[in-house]
Amino acid sequence: MGNKLWKCDLCEFTNLIESDKCSKCKNPRPIQISKSFAAEESSQPQRLSIKQMSLDNWNDIRFRINNRASQTSRNFVSRSLNHFIDTEFPPFKQSLYMNGNRIKRSNLIHSNGFKQVKKWLRPHEVSVAPEENFLPVSLFSDPSPKDVIQGELGTCWFLSALALLAEKPFLLLNCMVTQQYNSDGMHQVRLCRRGEWIVVNIDDYLPCDKFNQLVFSYGRRRQFWVPFMEKALAKLYGSYEAVARGACAEGLQTLTGEPCEVLYLQLGVSNRPDTEVPQHVGMHESSPNVTWQKIIASRKLGYLMTTLCYNENLRYEAFDKLGLLNRHIYSILDAREFNHNGMRTQLLRLRNPWGHKEWKGDWSNGWPRWPDHIKKKLSVYSNNNGCFWISFDDVLKYFYDITICKVRADWTESRQSSYFYDYSYGAEVYMITVNQPGVHQFEIELFATGRKNQVFDRNDDPDIDLCLVLCKVNDPNNNSGLSCIAFEHSVEYYITLSASLTPGNYMVFATSIKAISIQNNEKNFNKEQENNHFSYNIIFHGQTSFVLNRAVLATEIITDIFFSVAEKDQKIKHELNGMVRTYIIAGSCTHGIFIENLSTNNAIKVALDISTSKNLESTRLNNLTVDYLYPGTRQMIAFLTPSNYRNGYIIGYKLDTQLYQYCTSGNYPSIPHAFSGLHSVRKL
Repeated sequence: MGNKLWKCDLCEFTNLIESDKCSKCKNPRPIQISKSFAAEESSQPQRLSIKQMSLDNWNDIRFRINNRASQTSRNFVSRSLNHFIDTEFPPFKQSLYMNGNRIKRSNLIHSNGFKQVKKWLRPHEVSVAPEENFLPVSLFSDPSPKDVIQGELGTCWFLSALALLAEKPFLLLNCMVTQQYNSDGMHQVRLCRRGEWIVVNIDDYLPCDKFNQLVFSYGRRRQFWVPFMEKALAKLYGSYEAVARGACAEGLQTLTGEPCEVLYLQLGVSNRPDTEVPQHVGMHESSPNVTWQKIIASRKLGYLMTTLCYNENLRYEAFDKLGLLNRHIYSILDAREFNHNGMRTQLLRLRNPWGHKEWKGDWSNGWPRWPDHIKKKLSVYSNNNGCFWISFDDVLKYFYDITICKVRADWTESRQSSYFYDYSYGAEVYMITVNQPGVHQFEIELFATGRKNQVFDRNDDPDIDLCLVLCKVNDPNNNSGLSCIAFEHSVEYYITLSASLTPGNYMVFATSIKAISIQNNEKNFNKEQENNHFSYNIIFHGQTSFVLNRAVLATEIITDIFFSVAEKDQKIKHELNGMVRTYIIAGSCTHGIFIENLSTNNAIKVALDISTSKNLESTRLNNLTVDYLYPGTRQMIAFLTPSNYRNGYIIGYKLDTQLYQYCTSGNYPSIPHAFSGLHSVRKL
C-alpha cells in the first residue's frame, strides 16, 4: 500500500496514499468514488476491470469535486497576505515564448502580438471600451458567442470552439471550475489534453499593451472567462506561443472531450493546407448533398461545428475582397434550408472569432436582395459583429473542411491511458461487452501523448502512426474467432474509429508500428521502464452502457487481429493453382502482406524483395526476406510503413512464391524480437 499514490485535483502534486492532505497545498485527499465506478483489480492476474460510468453519474461526482476544489482554492488564497501569483506560469516574458525569451522563427507570422505585450494587468486594471466602463468586472454575464473576441494571437482554432460553448452553458460550466470571479486571483479551468481532463490553476494577470488593453483574446462586457480560458490553454502547453496555431478538431476536443468528425469539402488532396492546419484522420470526401444532410442532422442533435476558410488556388487579396480570411477558422452557428424563386437555398450562419470582418457576397448582411420575410425570420442585421449568413455553395468554394464535435450528454464513456508496447511479450487489448438489445453507435478515439520522460510539445509531434482495430470475438464464421468490424490507421496526433455494435463481445487493439520501430532502434531503450515507451490515451464513447476490461493476451493474437483486417479488406490473390493465397492490407500509411499455404503436402517458399520501394521500411528490418511455410499455415510476411512520414513514399516490391518439396519452416533473416507477435505462424 505504501507504493500507491494519489494526485491532488487542485495543484496536481502526487502524494503517497497514506497522506490525508496534499503535501504541497494542503488540499484534502479526493473523496472516494463509489465502488461501482472505481477501477478495481480483478481476480485474474492479467485482466483489469476498468471504470465505466454514465455522464449523469460522472457529472454528480464532478460537481462534488468542483465544490471541494473551489472551496479549497478560496481557503488557500485567503491564507496568503498577497494576491495570488502563479509561480508555475508567472506573469513574465517566459510565459509568452516557447524558449523563454523570443519567438521561434517558424512562428514569426504571430510575432506582432508578442511585441505589443508591455505589462501584465489584473482585470480591474485593464482598459475597456468607453461604453463598458460602467460595467463591473465579472467572470460570466449571460455569455454568448458574440462575447468571444480574438486578439493578436492565432488561437482562432480554440476561440471558434469557445464561442460555440457559449450557446451551451453546461459545457462552459464544465470547463470553468471557478464559476465566479475570485478577487483573490486564483481561478481553475478544466481542459481536455489529448483525451485526458486536466484542471489548470491560473492567476488573473493578463498580457496588456502600453495602453493597458488586452493584447490577446478578450470577452465583451468586461467578462473574463475568455482570456482566462486562453491563458489556461497557454499554461497547459507551456506558453502563449505554443498555442498560436492549431486545427478545428483540436479546439473542440480540448473544450468538450468528445469525438470529432471532419468532412472534407474540396476534392483532391492538393488542396490540403500546410502543417499549420493539419489534415485529420476521419476526414471523409462526400457529395455536397451528403455533407449538407450531415450538417442539418448535426445541428438538430446539438453538435458543435466549425469550418476552415482555405483554398490554395486563391490569394489572400481575393479572400479579403469577399470579406473572408484565408487560413482562418469560423464557428458554425446555424443551418437553414428554404425555397427561393423556385430554387432550394441552403444557408449557413458563421461567426468570425475576430468579432468583425464579414462575408460580402450573396446572402451577406448587406446584400440588397434579401426577401423581407426571410430576412426578418433569420434576424439579419448589418451590425458588423462577425456573424453572417453565407450560401452552402459559397462555403464549398471558399472553405476547406467542416469539423463536427459530437457532444452527447446521454452517452457512456471510459478514458484509459497506456503505452505502445512491442509485440514480444503479450498483446494488451480492451474487451468490450455490450448487453443491451439493439444496434448501438460507438466512437473510439486514440491520442498520441508522447513519452513520459520527455517534455511534451504539441507543435512537434513525433512521426508515428496510430492504429485501431475493432474485432467481434467468438465469431463462429471465422477460424481465429475474430472478425474485424472496423479498422483505422493513419499518421496524426489522433484517430477516431466509428462502429455500430449489437449485443456481444468485442476486442479493441491500439498500436503504433512506427513507435515500436523507434523504440527498437534505440540503443539505450529499456522496455522494462514504462516511461521510455510512447504513451497514448484511448477513449470509449458508447450509445449504451458497456463493460470494459483490459487484458494481456498471448502474443500470437496480434497476427490474428491483423489477419482479420486483411479478411475484411478482401484484397486476395490466388497463385500456384490455388495452393497459395495472398492477402494485402493496403492503407494510407501501411502495406501488409499475408501468405497462406493451402497445400496439404508441400511447404511454400516465399521470397520478398522491397528494394525498389522508396522511403519504406519493413517490420522484418531487411529489404530481402525468405520464408518457408508448413502446409496449412499462414504468416504475415512483412508490414511496410514509411521511414519518414513527412515525405512521400513509393511501394514497390517483388513477391515470389513456389512449392517446396520438403516440409520445413523458417524465416531468413529471423523475425525481429520486437515484432515476433506480428509474424507468428498460425494454423488455418
